[in-house]
Amino acid sequence: EKSLVHVAYSKTLKRPEFREWAPVFYYDFDELAGYKGSMFPTTASRNKVNNQGDTLKVAQIQNYDIRYELYPSSGEMIQIGGFYKSFKDPIQKVLVPSSSFGDNRTFTFINADKAYCYGLEIDLRKNLMPLDDLLGTSVFRDFTVVGNLTLAKSRFEVDTSVVKGAITNAPIQGQSPYIVNAGMFYQNEENGFQGSLLYNVSGPRMYAIGTNDAGGESLGEMQFQSFDFTLSKMFFRHYGINIGVQNMLNSRVWFMKDSNRDNEFSSKNDKDFRTFYPGRYYTIGVKIKF
Repeated sequence: EKSLVHVAYSKTLKRPEFREWAPVFYYDFDELAGYKGSMFPTTASRNKVNNQGDTLKVAQIQNYDIRYELYPSSGEMIQIGGFYKSFKDPIQKVLVPSSSFGDNRTFTFINADKAYCYGLEIDLRKNLMPLDDLLGTSVFRDFTVVGNLTLAKSRFEVDTSVVKGAITNAPIQGQSPYIVNAGMFYQNEENGFQGSLLYNVSGPRMYAIGTNDAGGESLGEMQFQSFDFTLSKMFFRHYGINIGVQNMLNSRVWFMKDSNRDNEFSSKNDKDFRTFYPGRYYTIGVKIKF
């Protein structure tokens, strides 16, 4: 009555976005880099054997999941599961080391031959009311904590006879080896208060796949930590005010070059590529219910 085992299989598709295959060049002023869709007439990447742009294939993904779920009481849960994903023709973002447009940073998109990703997930949701029973108080009954941990490993392979010089056997672009989410929520209907504290951290991940050419090192996005806060209060059932702060830690966004070409990103072995601070973001709002 309080637990179950969940086993699932699905097949999904990832269709190319317009910007990933459009036969145009555009310049991104945030990244200070150019972008070319895969159908750009001189690059599908620049090292394509026939040197002609190609239409990206639709990526096919086989998903396998198994999960144990436990529900100790109302509003509480513990889930532990594993997953495996098999990719055919996954779309990957690639760094082109040089360009006829005179920009030494240009990105395009290719289909890798195949890829896989597997890992472990743990989810937790727990009410803190037992602390009241232990301490003889009524302070914690309106608090709930949640947590999620994901550990993953991924690799892709590229047919180097088709895309000359491309790296292979590297982590999938955009996949972090670990992700942690944690939060504490407060909700009290009597006094009209709601609040949350949320924490997130994701590990270093591939941002753009490089090549074996000079200056073609892969780019990685380093660990980023986010800490957010929200608070709201209702008045007279019809009026409310809410405030919030995002990125309270003022964490930096940090990119690195894979200087030693080991398909990993480390401040000890690799060089800085780009760093900036997105800053804290404050919000305040008023809500009226009719």
